[in-house]
Amino acid sequence: MFRFRFMCRLLCAVTLLLVPALRAEHVLPAPQFTPGSGVEMKITNFYEDIPPAGFLPLRVEVKNDSNAARTWQLTTRQTQSNTGSMQSVFALRAEAQSARTFDLLVPLVAEAGSGSRYSNLGISITGHGTARTESRESSRGGGSTPTVFLGMGKLLAVKNWGPLREQMDKKHSSTLEGTALNPELLPTDWRGLAGFGIILLADSEWRNIPAAQRTAVQDWVIQGGKLILCHSGPTPAADLPAAGNSGCGSIDLWPSGDDFLERVKTTLLASPAGDPLKSYTWQWTLARAVGRPEPPQTLIMVFVLLFAVVIGPLNFLVFAPAGNRHRLFWTTPLISLVSSVLMGLFILFSEGMGGSGQRFAVQLSLPALNKSVLWQEQASRTGVLTSGAFVPAEPALLIPAGLRTNNNFRPNADRGKSYSLDGATWSGDWFRSRTTQAQIFTAVHAARTRLDVSASPEGKPVAVSSFENGLKELWYFDDAGEPWRAANVKPGEMRTLERAALADFTAWWKQILEPAGGLTRERAEKFFASDGRGKFFASSENPGLLSSLPSLRWKNRDSLVLGLPAQFK
Repeated sequence: MFRFRFMCRLLCAVTLLLVPALRAEHVLPAPQFTPGSGVEMKITNFYEDIPPAGFLPLRVEVKNDSNAARTWQLTTRQTQSNTGSMQSVFALRAEAQSARTFDLLVPLVAEAGSGSRYSNLGISITGHGTARTESRESSRGGGSTPTVFLGMGKLLAVKNWGPLREQMDKKHSSTLEGTALNPELLPTDWRGLAGFGIILLADSEWRNIPAAQRTAVQDWVIQGGKLILCHSGPTPAADLPAAGNSGCGSIDLWPSGDDFLERVKTTLLASPAGDPLKSYTWQWTLARAVGRPEPPQTLIMVFVLLFAVVIGPLNFLVFAPAGNRHRLFWTTPLISLVSSVLMGLFILFSEGMGGSGQRFAVQLSLPALNKSVLWQEQASRTGVLTSGAFVPAEPALLIPAGLRTNNNFRPNADRGKSYSLDGATWSGDWFRSRTTQAQIFTAVHAARTRLDVSASPEGKPVAVSSFENGLKELWYFDDAGEPWRAANVKPGEMRTLERAALADFTAWWKQILEPAGGLTRERAEKFFASDGRGKFFASSENPGLLSSLPSLRWKNRDSLVLGLPAQFK
């Protein structure tokens, strides 16, 4: 009996050690170097799976024992289902007799679909001493609809990940998607967390997260993420962040208990893997405004007929008649060349150089955190482009938004597209000639711009704006949920707000969100959440839009500025 119990315990211990979902970080197959090169390299994926969007944090550890400084080029290529590919290029340099660690953010192509996903990442190394240069990482995927991407701290995942996956597979139609997390290997940039929907940590793990990584988690939460911290005691400790809404996201504090798995399942099922990218259709306001290039079918038919007449009968009867057939060797290519030039000139004059587009943005102001988030959607119709490469003015998360015929149809044109990031330069199929395309940019700023609100002796709210541009229309909801309004609020100007009707705000809200696509609408409505108490909403000409291709002429729609006001005395 004792021996049987011992074997059961031993089997359980071995099983726990072998469960792949408990490792959190994942060491990839290392590139090999020629004997005597003095080079070793280790590549670690911070996660065990590839998130569905954002950036994937990789750590590359290089040991250079050679007698000279060495440089390598690391190239990644990631594909997800059938949605195209994303390539990135990084330069790695290590001095002689030294060791260096590089923390890289690899951009991922976003999946716009609700079915199972399969993601693959290929890594190649070129440079001194490389022998076997390829390394590869693949996601596990599944045959069912995936849950939101869940990150669970190692302490919780050791006991709960396997049973949670098993219960989700057996009792529900959703497949658990996510990874265990090592708090010491969280990225310092929020873009490395952008693919997560929920992050669940033990309170001790939260305390061990370094300050830079904790800031990245905070930036992720205010954009809509859900952070859950499990405390060991009956009540949360004072050093944990307060529970409640934070920007567009939320922080929950859970007591540890036997109902942990049931609570996680309930939370996952109540947080379906939404897909705002599916709502970018040709009926979207910005897409309708810029239109799409239509092929000049009549001109093409006339051109083809004329070309056939010139290169056929006319060429044989006039340019190279009988007795001079040898002229065909130069008249035929000359006619083809002239025809190509004429068609190119027609396209150039009809479509023009560069192009035009429209942009809409939502800016979230959180003065208590000295943070500002900008979500920008844009659609453009291009003419002839000499280059599609561009360098954003600041680091941002870029997502291509494929324009669909309807919400349930994915355009075949999105398949096979290739996007690239080399240093700070984006290129590839972000912008192509004679095409209508859409993109979504997201950036988090350290900002001190704000709206200060206090009460006047008459009991009316008084507002002072420090935003760079004036606020065309300002709405503020007091703690009782009553709306107040002011128009044309200039920077630095103290304005007294007047009581307004909720129906007027509802009409204005509908109008300001009219050009919004799926993502900005989702963020704005999530922040409002049917209760604007203590929040403000305003329209502005331009809150500081993110730059992209400089050869395009942009028209900016009135942007939505929203946030939590500060109090001034």
